[in-house]
Amino acid sequence: MSRAIMRRVRTWGSALTAAIAITVLAGGLAAPAGAATVSTSKAVPSIAQQTNTHRAVNSRSALTNATRLNEVAQAWARQLAASGSLRHNPQYSSQIPSGWRSAGENIAYNCDASPVTRMMSQWKTSAGHNRNMLNSAFTHLGVGWATDARGCSWGVQVFAGYPSTVRLAAASSSLKTITVAPKPTIAGAAQVGRKLTARPGTWTSSVTLSYQWRRDGRNITGATRSTYMVTPADAGHRITLKVTGKRAGYATRAQYSPPVGPIRKGEIRVTGAKVSTATSVGSVLRVSTPTVAPTSATRTIQWQRNGVPIPGARGSAYRLTRADIGARVTAKVAFRASGYESTFMWFHRYPRG
Repeated sequence: MSRAIMRRVRTWGSALTAAIAITVLAGGLAAPAGAATVSTSKAVPSIAQQTNTHRAVNSRSALTNATRLNEVAQAWARQLAASGSLRHNPQYSSQIPSGWRSAGENIAYNCDASPVTRMMSQWKTSAGHNRNMLNSAFTHLGVGWATDARGCSWGVQVFAGYPSTVRLAAASSSLKTITVAPKPTIAGAAQVGRKLTARPGTWTSSVTLSYQWRRDGRNITGATRSTYMVTPADAGHRITLKVTGKRAGYATRAQYSPPVGPIRKGEIRVTGAKVSTATSVGSVLRVSTPTVAPTSATRTIQWQRNGVPIPGARGSAYRLTRADIGARVTAKVAFRASGYESTFMWFHRYPRG
């Protein structure tokens, strides 16, 4: 089993900072049987696109995938694959076009069945690498990708931050662009216990859409259908929807809805609640068992005489005493559930003797 060792290196010079995040993976040289090969022409634009999607989710501006940076990253990816040794490029900051104010490098290696997805995950889950991908000082990105003789994948990201006066040519992508991708909206009441429905709009034809509901910007586990039932955990938070469009030969594209909320507490619905009729000393008043939604709601009962709680009278049945004759006997019934407003019901009876 391989293990991942990650470290971050900084070099300083001429008031410019170069931050290099390096993933070092150690393990056996034999590639697992499930290792898959992805061509450079597909991996490079996919990584660039996924990096910008990751930045968009985190409110960062998109990076320009620059041809010159791609060349530097690609040359180093080939060298890594050929040597079978994962190490950073000590010359990358001098190989990229001059004029940069900040620069960084991510490298990684895997023998996965989905190597691009796995590599993006490697970088996202490492604090230093993720910091490079989300660095707001960076303006441009280069991507390199190579496959070794064993079928394992080697990836390089080169980042740089340039002033607006520096113009770098953008790399052409072999992936087409999903041009029609409207921002989704959410229909439904922003309240616990209610259903929200995705309104994705009309995308480019033949695009397959997937859904991810989010709470305060974080994915809600398992909430991947076109509808979402608002839960007690959502109370007081904001809900958004991510719609992702995929089509073979096209770069994956994601759009995010405006938020709904804050989510209001739900309303407990009670039907069939009633109290029996009894008027004489020794007879019993009983509170029926109603139908309650949500079923998680709890019920408490307090019997009162002329509005004052009767000590110890908290069950569903109450036997009338002489003190109740001529008084108003009330069953105060309360229903409570997490994420819902409490519901109270009062049932009055007037024993005559």
